[in-house]
Amino acid sequence: MNDAMMHEKYHEPLHIHNESAHEKGSADFTAADKNNDGKLTKKEAETLPNVSKNFDQIDTDKDGTVDIDEVHIYMSNQNR
Repeated sequence: MNDAMMHEKYHEPLHIHNESAHEKGSADFTAADKNNDGKLTKKEAETLPNVSKNFDQIDTDKDGTVDIDEVHIYMSNQNR
């Protein structure tokens, strides 16, 4: 039995787990975005440990901020 099948047999389906993690990440991002501009500065990202420690890798356009898409792409690639 592969990991996905095992996960689905004993827990919620894997895609539901990924969706709920995605939704939590989005809510955390929104809470950290203190000026509501849709981007996080390094200072704003300090409340999100994974984003903060990987900020420069996440900031793919090198504008000194990260947006939700950059964060989601980075985190998705880390979970593969």
